[in-house]
Amino acid sequence: NTLATIAGGAGGFTPGFKCQITKLRFRVGDADFAGGGGTLTFELRRDSATGTALASLTIPLASALRGVTLESLVAASLAAAAQINDLTKLFLVRLATGTVFTRASGVFEVEGWQKPQGRQ
Repeated sequence: NTLATIAGGAGGFTPGFKCQITKLRFRVGDADFAGGGGTLTFELRRDSATGTALASLTIPLASALRGVTLESLVAASLAAAAQINDLTKLFLVRLATGTVFTRASGVFEVEGWQKPQGRQ
């Protein structure tokens, strides 16, 4: 299930429940990423903007990606770090390296799963 659509910002995002983060996804909207070519990289980090990077997604600029979905799986070696609780904050960070884009459209999503809950 998709946890949430996350917005950028210095404060991060708190999902508010326990789960295992499995991937970062970007759904390109109705405008291709435009820029001087090259790439732009975003990372999903936990706890702070400089915390552990759970997934990294590189978007090629000046490419016809309209309507495409790009995904990055959390590496198996990060499984423990990808287990979040109801207080964990997630941050979407654009790396300083890469090309500045001049036009873009799309939505970032974080996907995770929860263990089945017992009925009460």
